Amino acid sequence: MMNYIYDILINFNYNLYEFYDWNKEDNIINVKSVLIFKIRTDDLNKITNNIIKVDEKFLNRISNKTEYFSRKAIGKIKYACLFSDGIDVVALKFSSNGESVGISKLVIEEELEIIEVIDLIKDIDFSYEIIKKREGLPFKTRKEIKDKNDIVKEVNQIDDLEKLKYLYFECFNEEEEKKEIILEKLLDESNLDKNLNKIKEILKLVSIKTTY
Repeated sequence: MMNYIYDILINFNYNLYEFYDWNKEDNIINVKSVLIFKIRTDDLNKITNNIIKVDEKFLNRISNKTEYFSRKAIGKIKYACLFSDGIDVVALKFSSNGESVGISKLVIEEELEIIEVIDLIKDIDFSYEIIKKREGLPFKTRKEIKDKNDIVKEVNQIDDLEKLKYLYFECFNEEEEKKEIILEKLLDESNLDKNLNKIKEILKLVSIKTTY
């Protein structure tokens, strides 16, 4: 027996974004119908946090079963479906070789409606291969990720050692003469997270061209 969910919005991206972090420029799809599978929480966590690969049998099972509304007609996504553990819901899109190439959360109201009925569906034995860990920074919005990437780029472009020394002193309240050490410590993951807003303001102050 196949179980379908109807009339929902899906926003496939390489990285997983919460619905409140969707952009107007995203290709948000109004899905007419899509298959849903109930799986264990452990499996849902793995497919959420990793790029996976499914076998040909599963691809055939979901082939052309996802329909969406387009301007002129009903379109189809070749390989896509929903997964839920009864607590959370994610959508995955697969390539023709079975690799997950897109992932999406749902609008919260639609997700809650699905969770209310998911207990009526039996769990499936879901086999897959983990290809690699999904990239992205957990618990950060797309703007926060962009800000961080912009800061790294701006700091790396500073040629003036005096500006770097000033930036270093303001962040760590100590002096350092060597450019390599300054850059290494400034761009260290934990230091960058802690000092991100301060670095942004200092970069503006020292007239480094940037846009935020």
